[in-house]
Amino acid sequence: MRLSDGVLEQHGEALNLPDASCILPLQSGGCVVLPLESALQSIPPSSFAAPDRRLRIAIIGHACSPGEGSEPGFTWNWAKSLAQHHDVTAFIFPHPVYRPRIDSFAWDVPPEQRPKFVLVQLAALDPWKPLDGEKHLRVHYGLWQRQVLQSLIAEHRHKPFDVAHHVSWGSLNQPPLIWKAGIPFVWGPIGGGQTWPAAFYRYAPRNGLTERLRAAVVFLSRFNPAIRRAVKHSDLILAKNRETADALGAIGATRVITYFDGGISPDVLSPRTTPSTAGPITLLWAGRHEPRKGLPLVLEAMVKVARDVRLLIAGDGPSTGRWKSLAQTLGLSSRVEFLGRVPWTRMQELYATADAFLFTSLRDATGTVVLEAMAKSIPIIAFDHQGVGCYLSDETAVKIPVTTPPQTIDALAAAIDRLAADPTERDRLGRAGYAKAAEELWSLRAEKMVAWYRQAIAAHFPDK
Repeated sequence: MRLSDGVLEQHGEALNLPDASCILPLQSGGCVVLPLESALQSIPPSSFAAPDRRLRIAIIGHACSPGEGSEPGFTWNWAKSLAQHHDVTAFIFPHPVYRPRIDSFAWDVPPEQRPKFVLVQLAALDPWKPLDGEKHLRVHYGLWQRQVLQSLIAEHRHKPFDVAHHVSWGSLNQPPLIWKAGIPFVWGPIGGGQTWPAAFYRYAPRNGLTERLRAAVVFLSRFNPAIRRAVKHSDLILAKNRETADALGAIGATRVITYFDGGISPDVLSPRTTPSTAGPITLLWAGRHEPRKGLPLVLEAMVKVARDVRLLIAGDGPSTGRWKSLAQTLGLSSRVEFLGRVPWTRMQELYATADAFLFTSLRDATGTVVLEAMAKSIPIIAFDHQGVGCYLSDETAVKIPVTTPPQTIDALAAAIDRLAADPTERDRLGRAGYAKAAEELWSLRAEKMVAWYRQAIAAHFPDK
C-alpha cells in the first residue's frame, strides 16, 4: 500500500476510504490506514506554549498567493509574516495560477524564516476545474477539507503543532474540520453573518428574493450541526464584523474577537506631504461590479451633489452595463468615468490622484480596499454598517447611516459636498486614516496573532 500524488493505491489500483479514516505515512516509505479516532490517539499532545517560546503553527488556507488581495493574499501574508519568528506550515490547494507565483517568489529572508507549504490535492477525482470558473467549487472544498485534516494529522504525528489556524475559506457557513485533529484551534477572521439591509431590497436582484433567502440561511446557521461543532471546539474565533460575532454568540461561541481581516505591507504606506486645495475634487470608487456593492446609490447621490465633483469607477463585473446605462440616464456622463478592471500598479496611481474614496457595499464582510485607500492618506466616505462600519471611527472616516434609500442618498450627497468644500477636513481625515492603516502592518498583525495563539493554547490546556 502506498501514496502516489495524494492517491492511496494498492497493487496499482486506487482505493476508496471510509470518511472517518486517516492515512498515516510510515518511515519505511509505506503508509497505514487507521480510524480517525485511533490516529488522533497515536499523536502526542502538544506542549504548552511558554510566553517566549517559538511556536509551531499550522495555517490552513485553500487559496494562497503572493501579490493578491482577499483570501489568497490573507493566507500568504499570515504564513509569510508569522514565519519571521515561528515555524509555520501552510496547508494550501495547489491552484494552477497561484502555485507558480509561490514557487517563483523572490525571498529576501533566510530559509528558516520562510513558511513550509504542503500542497493538498484530492485523493479522488476532483469535480472542480480551477481554470473553468466556480462550477462544483463548493463540492471540491468540502472534499478538500477532509484531505487537509488527514494531511494535518500526519504532519502533527511526525512533529506536533502548537496551534492550527484556519484562514481560508473565511466563512461561517463553510465550517472547517481541523478541530478534529485535537490541536488548539483558531478560526478566522470569518464573515457570513452579515445580511442585506431590508430597506434596500429594491437594489438587490429580483427585488431581494435571493437576499431574503440568504438572511434565512444565516438565521438557520445556528442550528447547523457542522457549524455548531466547529464553534464548540474552537479555542478562539475571529469575526470580521459585529453581525458575524452576534451570529456566533447565538450559536454558543464564548471566545470571539471582532477583527478586521486585511493588512498591509510597508511599501503600501504613503503619507501625503502636500495639503489639499480648494476647487474641483476627484472621488474614487473601486470594487467588483455586482449589486451588493451599492454603486447605484452613489450615482443617485451624485445627482444631488452641488459641488464640482468627478467620480472615477474602477472595476468590472456583471453589473457594469446596467450601471453605465444608469449613469447616462441620470445625466452623469460628463461627471462619471468607468475605468474598467484596473491592475494593482495602476490602482496605486489612482489613489495618489483621488481626493476621497467611497465605499458603499450593502452586504460585505469587510472592505480591504478601504485599508489600501487609508494607507495612501485618502479620506474615506463609507456606509456605517457591517465590517467597515465596525472598523472605522468618526475620526477616520465620514460614516453614512444605512437607514432608508432616500435618507442614505441625501446623507451621501451631503458628505461629498462637505468634503469638496473643506480641504482642511479632507487632510485631517486623511492623516487619521493613515495612522490607523499603519497599525495594520502584517508584521504587527502577526505579533498580535501570536499573543492570541498563546491564549488559545492556554484555553485548550487549562490545567497546564
